[in-house]
Amino acid sequence: MKNILIVTLVFISLAAHATALTAGDAGSEPRAEINEPYAPGLFDNLGGNVYDSFISPVGLLHVAAVPSTYLLSHYYADYRVQKYLSEHDRLENFYEPAAWMGYALPVVVALPLYAHGKITGENETLGAGCAAAQAMLIAVTYTTILKGLTGRPHPDAWYEGDKRAYSREFNIGLARGSLHWGWPSGHTCTAMATATALTAYYPGNPWVAAGGYTVTAYMAVGMLGAHRSSAHWLSDIVAGALMGFPIGWTVGKHFRRAADGAGEGDTRRAEIIPLVAPGFVGAAGACRW
Repeated sequence: MKNILIVTLVFISLAAHATALTAGDAGSEPRAEINEPYAPGLFDNLGGNVYDSFISPVGLLHVAAVPSTYLLSHYYADYRVQKYLSEHDRLENFYEPAAWMGYALPVVVALPLYAHGKITGENETLGAGCAAAQAMLIAVTYTTILKGLTGRPHPDAWYEGDKRAYSREFNIGLARGSLHWGWPSGHTCTAMATATALTAYYPGNPWVAAGGYTVTAYMAVGMLGAHRSSAHWLSDIVAGALMGFPIGWTVGKHFRRAADGAGEGDTRRAEIIPLVAPGFVGAAGACRW
């Protein structure tokens, strides 16, 4: 099912890219040179960024989320970590805020940057807000789809059955589990995507990276211990972090290049073209990086 999802996202992105090219070539008159500064938009290159987050080298981290989950669940690391945290809940007050921070990230991070850039006309700040918001949008959509397809139950501290077997359970299929709980961790993926997007957007500012990844680390630990360790398994957290990084890196890099003047002239792109003929189905690809 994950392969089907990736292929679907690739073809949607290709269609969006082809439509943009067609629209750009439609006019017969040469366009006048535009000297106005680039004004970023929330949905700029959305399809291309989704596509690039899978196809670029960092996209391999999406794939790495699968074997990491298998190893952590199959060899009972998920079970042992959940068991320990549920039996040692003295830090419960430390863990709980992480559960609410995940919902507040768009408001406390992306919205102020976006609003400040819009009101003051500072495109640099507006681009940061757009990068953070778009990374969150992709991360939330992506993890919600995966939760709906994998159907992994959350580590219920009050579960009375075989918890070792329960820690390895997946209910693969359409909507066979919760879209709120499950694999991967949406909180961790969103936090990692946001931190990485802003780090990539402000590559010369170490404080952005330090602050963003500190919050992400707290989010990861907090979601392990929140609700008496009933929110996520360890492998959910690891998978969410692995998936969030390429999303944030791709989005942040795109908006950085656009802010630096590359805009739509950015040529770092991989293309896949489906080939269909009688008795043959395949694809051709090219990469310009």
